[in-house]
Formats: sequence, C-alpha cells, structure tokens
Amino acid sequence: MQFQEKQSSLAEQARIEREDYMLQIQKQKQIEQQERKIEEEKKNALVDHSVKIRTQISTNEGLKKQDRLDYLEEGRKVREKIENERTKVKDI
Repeated sequence: MQFQEKQSSLAEQARIEREDYMLQIQKQKQIEQQERKIEEEKKNALVDHSVKIRTQISTNEGLKKQDRLDYLEEGRKVREKIENERTKVKDI
C-alpha cells in the first residue's frame, strides 16, 4: 500500500513537473514570438523611414532642377528682351 501511494505521489509529481515544463515552453515561445514581432515592426519602421527620406530627396532634387530651369529661362527672356531693344534702337 505504501508502495502504491509512493508511486501515485511520484506520478503526480511527474505530471506537475511535466505541466510546469510545458507551461515554461509555451511562455518562452510567446516571448520569442513577441520579440520577432517587435523586430519586424522596427524593420518596417526603418524601411518606411528610408522610403520617406528617398522620396523627400527625390522631390527636393526635382524642385532644385525646376528652380534652375526657371532661373535659366528668366535669363534667356532678359537676354531676348535686351536683344529686341537693341534691334529697335538700330532700326531707329
């Protein structure tokens, strides 16, 4: 009878330890999953930031090109106006 009680007690203790072990494994998997999710979110944030920066750089380059073209066009118009004035003066 004592042997059976001891066996039963050992079996119960083994069951409790097994459940505790499985619970620890489950918690560890949850922690790892949360860490992967955080890392993925960080990665996505970096990619989004990179895309925004590249877009901003591209936009700024486009604006600089357009400003330069506008500047050159204004210079061309001024030279053309001066040339027209010279032609009028020569004609007079």
